[in-house]
Amino acid sequence: MTDVSRGAIEAFVNNITNLWDVAAGQVLVEACGGRVTDFDGNAIDYAAIRPVSLIAAKDHLYDQIKDIVNGAK
Repeated sequence: MTDVSRGAIEAFVNNITNLWDVAAGQVLVEACGGRVTDFDGNAIDYAAIRPVSLIAAKDHLYDQIKDIVNGAK
């Protein structure tokens, strides 16, 4: 996710990761104008204490990446 925040890549998708691997990256991505959500577009629920699948992307590409991940046409 640091690569998304610094502009080296436009998006990062990870299916199944631990919450402690997400928090710092989420702060960086969002501080640089990106979005981080689960595959359904919901905010990451840090109270859930379970693995999460996530999308981290620059805001202008977020919807397109989410559609691709979810198989939209």
